[in-house]
Amino acid sequence: FGLTYTDVKRLVEFVNLVVLSPGDVVITPKSSPSWFGLICTGGLVEWREKAREKTKEKPIGIGGCVGSVECLANCPSMSGLKADKEGCALMVFTKEKIL
Repeated sequence: FGLTYTDVKRLVEFVNLVVLSPGDVVITPKSSPSWFGLICTGGLVEWREKAREKTKEKPIGIGGCVGSVECLANCPSMSGLKADKEGCALMVFTKEKIL
């Protein structure tokens, strides 16, 4: 999507960004990640607007959630969730910065 680590840090205080390809497993069964956040978008502009909209509501911290409401609503369980046809960006929230 043209997103870089620097772009993400500039928009909101996310710790790490992992870009997935369509069909990639986002959360594997029995995993208990210290993050929860998913963005499904086709481009940087749309992503930036969503991020700005969310940060206006409240700061997004560890465990915060940003993303496509449709994608989250249509997924009965986070376990085994896969990237949609456009792929997705997975936001990783941790207490320590990952470079």
